[in-house]
Amino acid sequence: MKKSLSLLFGLVLVSSALAFNEPDGLQMLRFGQDMRQVLPKCDSLTSEEKSQKPCWRQHDVWVADESKLAVQNIKVGEIALRINVEQIDEKLEHVEATFSGARFDELLTAMTSRFGKPTKSGSTTYQNAFGATSRYPFHLWIGKRVTIMLLQLPLNRQETMGTLDYKTAKYLAREAREKEKKSSGTAKDL
Repeated sequence: MKKSLSLLFGLVLVSSALAFNEPDGLQMLRFGQDMRQVLPKCDSLTSEEKSQKPCWRQHDVWVADESKLAVQNIKVGEIALRINVEQIDEKLEHVEATFSGARFDELLTAMTSRFGKPTKSGSTTYQNAFGATSRYPFHLWIGKRVTIMLLQLPLNRQETMGTLDYKTAKYLAREAREKEKKSSGTAKDL
């Protein structure tokens, strides 16, 4: 699955000449800003405020990595998003949101209304542990500064989840360097 996503974002580097009306972030999450300065820390809010106001906390999985944060209480329309952000040099460069796959078409409509027709659309194939395969849609808006990917993924046999991924050119360049470094390290092991 990660290989498929890497290939999709590989298209980004090749197609960067194409552009759309690029956003400067997702709602109050603005690229180039330190989210720790823009949003309050969730621990500093009352229980009632925590359930209503956007705030940040250290990411549960990457607690030791201060560049990765979880942001709560962000919605697109009525669609609740679970958001993880990543900063480079204390500046927001990557927003990854997940949501109920049942709302995928609704979010696609909102994204198309806001950004126009996707630069690229297609589907990816996933295989479960029993060998059955299913196809799921993806849509890319490729710009010079920001690339957005909307993707539907299997969650279990009955449900899907959606992901909405905003990556800046700076983040994509770092991701490509890390991939190259990993590939060259693997080649040395042969």
